[in-house]
Amino acid sequence: MNRARVTATHRPTACMRRVLFWTLCQWVAACALFGQRYAFENLSIGQGLPQSAVRTLFQDREGFLWFGTPAGVRRYDGHQFQNPFADRPHIPIRANFITQDNQDRVWIATDRGAIAWQAGQVTYYRGLKYRKNVVVNHILEGRYDEIWFATNDGISVLTPFGQFEHYQKIPGVPRAKVNALWQDEKAVLTVGTDAGLIQFEGSQFRPPPAWLNLPKIRINSFCDNGQETLWIATEAGLYMVRNQTTTFLGARDEFGGSDIRALYYDAAGGFLWLGHENGAARLAINDDGSSGFPAKLTIANGLHEGMVYQIKPDQEGRLWFATHTGVSKLNNMVNFSFTEPQNLGLDVWSIAQPEADSVWLGTQDGVRKLDLNQLHQAAAPWPGNRDLPNPEVRFLLTTEDGWTWIGTRAGLWRTRVGWARAEPFPLTQNEPQPFVRHLMLDRQGMLWVATDNHGVLQLSGEGRQTIRTLGPKQGLPAQRVFCSYQTEDQRLWFGTENGLACLDGELEISRLRVIDEEHGLPYNRVLSLVEDGRQQLWIGTGFGLAVMTEDGFDRVGWHQGLQGSAVTFLVWHQKTRALWIGHNEGLSRLQDDAFRHFNRRHGLAYEEMNVNAAWLARDDMLWVGCRLGVNRINPNIEQPAGEPPVYITAFVSDNRSLPLDTHNVLAHDQNFLRIEFSGLNFSRPDMTRFRVKLEGIDETWREIDSRSVQYAGLPSGKYTFLVKAGNENGAYLGDAARLSFTIEPPIWMRPWFIGMVLFSIVLLVWRRMTDLKQHNEELSRETTLLQEKVAAEKEIELRQEAEIRLLHSQMNPHFLQNALNTAIYFAGNNPEKAKRILRKLSQIFRMNHKATLDGWSTVGAEIRLIDSYMEIQLLRFPDKLTYASVCPQELHATKIPGFIIQPLVENACVHGVKNTLDAVHVSLNCALVDDAIHVSVVNNGQPLRRPFSAFLSEDHALGNINKRLKLLYNQELQYNYEEGNLIFSFHMRHNHESDHR
Repeated sequence: MNRARVTATHRPTACMRRVLFWTLCQWVAACALFGQRYAFENLSIGQGLPQSAVRTLFQDREGFLWFGTPAGVRRYDGHQFQNPFADRPHIPIRANFITQDNQDRVWIATDRGAIAWQAGQVTYYRGLKYRKNVVVNHILEGRYDEIWFATNDGISVLTPFGQFEHYQKIPGVPRAKVNALWQDEKAVLTVGTDAGLIQFEGSQFRPPPAWLNLPKIRINSFCDNGQETLWIATEAGLYMVRNQTTTFLGARDEFGGSDIRALYYDAAGGFLWLGHENGAARLAINDDGSSGFPAKLTIANGLHEGMVYQIKPDQEGRLWFATHTGVSKLNNMVNFSFTEPQNLGLDVWSIAQPEADSVWLGTQDGVRKLDLNQLHQAAAPWPGNRDLPNPEVRFLLTTEDGWTWIGTRAGLWRTRVGWARAEPFPLTQNEPQPFVRHLMLDRQGMLWVATDNHGVLQLSGEGRQTIRTLGPKQGLPAQRVFCSYQTEDQRLWFGTENGLACLDGELEISRLRVIDEEHGLPYNRVLSLVEDGRQQLWIGTGFGLAVMTEDGFDRVGWHQGLQGSAVTFLVWHQKTRALWIGHNEGLSRLQDDAFRHFNRRHGLAYEEMNVNAAWLARDDMLWVGCRLGVNRINPNIEQPAGEPPVYITAFVSDNRSLPLDTHNVLAHDQNFLRIEFSGLNFSRPDMTRFRVKLEGIDETWREIDSRSVQYAGLPSGKYTFLVKAGNENGAYLGDAARLSFTIEPPIWMRPWFIGMVLFSIVLLVWRRMTDLKQHNEELSRETTLLQEKVAAEKEIELRQEAEIRLLHSQMNPHFLQNALNTAIYFAGNNPEKAKRILRKLSQIFRMNHKATLDGWSTVGAEIRLIDSYMEIQLLRFPDKLTYASVCPQELHATKIPGFIIQPLVENACVHGVKNTLDAVHVSLNCALVDDAIHVSVVNNGQPLRRPFSAFLSEDHALGNINKRLKLLYNQELQYNYEEGNLIFSFHMRHNHESDHR
């Protein structure tokens, strides 16, 4: 800042100047924001803040927002608040200010010193090394990488070499309380105290120059524009320093508050934002440093109530306000909603602009006029409403001849600018006037009136006295018509209750061509039509959107990214080549094949848009009507840039946090892992989705909504976890965050150990394999005999019994092969378990020998066989598998087909463990119900991914069981999925004829 010339201008004392200034502010644009409710989103204790009073806020370079309260600090990712000091509860943090230096250290000024946080590492400067519990109010990084501290006992500096220097005695300031610091390009500190300004240079305090000599009042904060202007917030108002001149800009009368605490300069928009005890204000700054009229934001605009301590933008351009009752986020300043404060808390069906300085709104309660020069004022009812027999105005249209046409539930009316009355324009004779839904003026100057029960009426000729009807007799698919539209090729289109109709040529010589659901429309009720810049016709229906192509229609719905189903209006904005879509869940914009969605969080008065309630104004502003008012939108709003940045925030193994900045090497039993991550989206955090992939396990990306994943039982190996975040438009464009780690194998899986174990058990395995081979040869011979017997037997009963024996013989080797695979698996992992399993297998072979001979067994023998098999599986999965069986003792002697239950238990065990990471419980239940044995096998887990019939093939165990049940009992195997459980069940007669042979 140039300091050559010395002049001073203090707070004016002339009463006349204040009166004139205040009068101008009242009548020009000083209160342009008053009464309009903006896209504020408020956060407080209910959303996770530890206390409602937020004294400071800051966004670090990674994109996380920090909020400081008297009860602690929270870090925010747009979805949830996290305490970065949760593992250090002994540190009291009453935060007064937060900033970040060039070394990426986040500094927090507290009532007990200062804290530096970096990647989870904390350095606590409790007393700044010279006094305990010193109160730090502000922290500033100097031009030479030094850190300055404004305290209640003067100023302190931390040099780049890690040394502290303290300056406590401030001339002329008895208490030496410093609230704020500012450093100019010459490294001179301007110090704001409770008793005015003082400067610090080198190692000494000095009085400020005469032109910077403010009154002895409390200085709260500083803000500059990076060039020659400095703004100073004080308890008595706002001061500006420019060209060695200090000017008082105002206080309560001008800004709505005197105690100015927060300052932020928006260089892109040329605005100075300031916060005070009653809210905030926005001050337009001109290139010469002069300011325009301030605009005030208070609780009436949606801002949190109370003192505004700080105003900061985030990296997406949204403003955040730290207030005494929480945090307010202003999503944008381009969407203005007009609702109850403007006397518009009702349905707005149509918008027009008969006059240059006002907008007319057709509502459920007549026409309202909104003054474009006084948008903060209430919309005034039009005096001509008294002439309308029905107050519901559905459409407004101003034509070039000066008429404004008013479509109502009770007919068509018209008026001219300056009239305070409406005159009727009869559309029918000797019957009630029709319900007018839409009006359109075509390129030939003819007016088309779409009605609810009289089709479409054409008004032509001088004075529009000639009326022709277009209805079902002329081929219109329905009497109810919602909209009319004329495309560039002069064709007329009509959206009706029963489809779309096209008039290609003169009404007298052409019939209508009808297009409905059979031709590709998503729904017959056509509510809106528009043609885009490529002469493609877009059709909005009551159940989706479609675009007409040479081959028919392309549908656009949820799968393509559109939110909402009932498309109520369509507007093509040629300048940005964007399609605006109104629907039952808000407003969407389709641009460059990407959707962007708007709702009440973006400033809309209500989500449900009304039919045909859209209008592009002369100033290129888009007006849209909804259930509770009207919205003015700047269609030139930019598309969100890219995707939200994503960070991995936690890596946890067995409830123990692991570092994120190193390659973690984990033991084999540390394979239960949880990884947490955040996608920093502060616009629509509820729309953030993630794609994750664990290289080494996953071959493709998985899309999820949650902010964490868990992995259980990972085998040994090297892994890299990848995660991407997608924004509200579903874009996944950026690089993925990654985390690499290694799980070491257990000692019994090391090559040398496996070789030694395999050598010691090879003889045992060879012997068992020889026995099994001989047994399988016997089974094969028996199978051949059974097949020959089936072919030879001509009697149905003998053929069935032979086939049953064949099915049983197929099941037995299947079970033995699976059991052998289990033993082989443990031979390389746990030799001791392998020995126990082989012993148990020997018992199983003895137990099923009799069942193998004749194909029959008993319930008790089958259960004992299953119990032995489950003992093997429990050895393999001790922590993941449990088993229980229930069978009355009186059923144990009942004969049943051999191996009819065991494959169901094996299927529930093996596939249950394979398809879930959770613990699996398998239960077997046998009961006598109505003289029939009811058997059910239950396991928890995910339902079958394919139809159950796909598992009943002849080469599948379930198909084998199903076929035997049909032959023996004329029953089928049943499958159900209830309350998270897979249930396989069947019935058998209690006394089968084979029992007595």
